[in-house]
Parts: sequence; structure tokens; C-alpha cells
Amino acid sequence: IVAVTALAGAAWIWRRSSNYEWKVLALVASIPLATPYFFDYDMAIFAIPLFFLLWEIRNTSFTYSRALIIATLWLAPPVIFLLPFGFPKLWQIGPIVWAALLGYVVYRVAGDGPHHYQHQKI
Repeated sequence: IVAVTALAGAAWIWRRSSNYEWKVLALVASIPLATPYFFDYDMAIFAIPLFFLLWEIRNTSFTYSRALIIATLWLAPPVIFLLPFGFPKLWQIGPIVWAALLGYVVYRVAGDGPHHYQHQKI
């Protein structure tokens, strides 16, 4: 159910949005949710949207939404990896982070319409 929902969300974003930033984020967020095995070394996939966002900032402007996504992508892998060592009975937070990232992209694309999203400048 989670995999089908994640892939449906990513497919919806790819059809609705013309912004490659959102498409890349949706694809990367849905991949870990679509596979039953996703280990700590697989989190290197977060580098793709991180570098893409940094490249976009170089060409456009820095926004609060981009800052939030960059911080999440930068901090999520070490937190997801190290948290079970300090709190072994705690549930895995990785799927929550990926689902939140995908939900954020769906939320942003739903409010944007089919056109390219124009970011607010800080």
C-alpha cells in the first residue's frame, strides 16, 4: 500500500508539474518507500536532489522552502543512521522522513497548478 501510494504520488507530480526540482524530489522520496530493503548506504540517493537544489539556487534564488528541503536532505541520513544506537526501541524514522518529503512536494505542486512554480525571494 505504501509503495503504490508513493509511486502514485510521484507519477502525479511528474504529470502535473513542469518543474524538474519537484520531479526529482518526488522520485527520490518515493524510491525508498517503494522498496522493502533500503539500508544506510542506500541513503546516498539523497545527494541527487541535494546537489540539484544547490545548483538551482546558484541559477535562481534561495528560498525558505529550499532551505527546509536542503536541511532535511543533509541531516536525515546521519540522524536516521545514528538514532537507533541511542534509542534502540525507537521506530525507524526513515520512512517518516521520506513520506514527509513526498507529501511536501505533493502539497507544493497541488498549489502550483500545471505551470512552473515561481519561488519567492528572501
